[in-house]
Amino acid sequence: MVVSCRKCSGKGTYAQKAGPCGRCEAKGILADGTKCPRCKGHKVQIAFSSPCAKCAGTGSLTVPCKRCGGSLQYQADCPNCKGTGIFRRE
Repeated sequence: MVVSCRKCSGKGTYAQKAGPCGRCEAKGILADGTKCPRCKGHKVQIAFSSPCAKCAGTGSLTVPCKRCGGSLQYQADCPNCKGTGIFRRE
């Protein structure tokens, strides 16, 4: 099954607007005391656009079938013989 990527909304790119850094809450450092890798301690994140890492820029994801797990085969017991291979009339 092919579905639209939720992270990029099927656009294939991920964009971030400029403004206060949301990762460190515009403090420049994270809770563990390290410099914020997103804004590099400047407290402001820059605008950017890049290919979506989740869908590799395609805008869609392939999800395996829940029944067959992507194998294209589904095994179920026969309703007539209950999986024994022997049909008996009742």
